[in-house]
Amino acid sequence: MHVGRDDSNCDIVNSGQPIFPGGPCLVNTLRGPRNFAINWRFTPSAHVTNELVVGENRYDPIFG
Repeated sequence: MHVGRDDSNCDIVNSGQPIFPGGPCLVNTLRGPRNFAINWRFTPSAHVTNELVVGENRYDPIFG
């Protein structure tokens, strides 16, 4: 199972379309995501809540 993948088969942007109809793709772009998030929540009273969320989302493209 690949959660969050955003692969592009026959990648149009990188000239990956086949030269002739029915031919093989020239470029398939694979993206392996790496994600993380850290959350901190503090409730000093019943009416006030402080929350801090820090995270990163990376897609490293692999042209093949």
